Amino acid sequence: MSREFYMSIKFVVCATDYDPDSGGVVCLHALAHALVELGHEASLAPLLPRPYKRLSRGVKGLVRRIASRNSQGKIFAGSKASWLTMFEAAELAREGAIFIYPETVIDNPYDAQHVVRWLLHFPMYWNKKIGWNQNDYVIRFNDAVPPQKLSGIHFIDDFLKVVKYPIDVYLAAPSEERSGAAYLVRKGTNKSFVHPADAICIDGMSHAAAAAVLKRVKVFYSYDLYTAYSLFAVLAGCESIVVPDEGLTIEQWYPSEQDRLGLAYGDEHLPWARSTAPQVLERLRAEEVNSFESVKQFSHFLIEHIAKGETKPH
Repeated sequence: MSREFYMSIKFVVCATDYDPDSGGVVCLHALAHALVELGHEASLAPLLPRPYKRLSRGVKGLVRRIASRNSQGKIFAGSKASWLTMFEAAELAREGAIFIYPETVIDNPYDAQHVVRWLLHFPMYWNKKIGWNQNDYVIRFNDAVPPQKLSGIHFIDDFLKVVKYPIDVYLAAPSEERSGAAYLVRKGTNKSFVHPADAICIDGMSHAAAAAVLKRVKVFYSYDLYTAYSLFAVLAGCESIVVPDEGLTIEQWYPSEQDRLGLAYGDEHLPWARSTAPQVLERLRAEEVNSFESVKQFSHFLIEHIAKGETKPH
């Protein structure tokens, strides 16, 4: 594979405007930035509710007028990725760019020839169906998402773990003057509450506001199994308890012990959480550093397979 071909491949990451309080959005924007850092031409494009070619003429005209007035979506400070309008993205799809969709996307809205499904969460959590196509590539964020070895897709065994943590916002000096509790629900809406009645809910708070709470309470409860806020609570000095799902073992929750550092999967694992909490900061910093290598391996693998002609136009 020539360097000219390698560098000619363009990437388009589909996402919403940057939101520092949405982990999935942060990951998508961080991926686009990392691809540019690697020397690729990579852009962000808006998520579409349905395939571009099926949008009515009136809807296309409305969106075109809006796009002409505000062609730039919100990106994080320092990002090197450009932001495309839906029309610019649709043109790149016709030219053969690689489109990366999060698991929330059904079907192939931009009718791209080369599609990657990046599973940041369980693929059927948001929609009760999977709208994947033949020859799509599917890759997971980590092993909390089970393998997706379905007929006709290219399942990539490696993970694409790209993170950008607000470490400095949460990191707190050790303090014994703590009292009370805080909790977060998010995707854990199907569970009975176990937190104290006077616990503070941090759902919907900005990182700055949530950090201010977590730096003064003693215990943090998360009903969401996979939110990074459980780790942020450890950075802030809390005992961090993840409220288990009924019937889900600790090994099924996170197969890798590394992913459980500093976290108690229920009260019975508090001794483990306390003993491993000092390792959390090093782990999060290492993950930020390793993100670049993860993106590098992913892009090399993908372009190599496209060069071999393994992905055909849909």
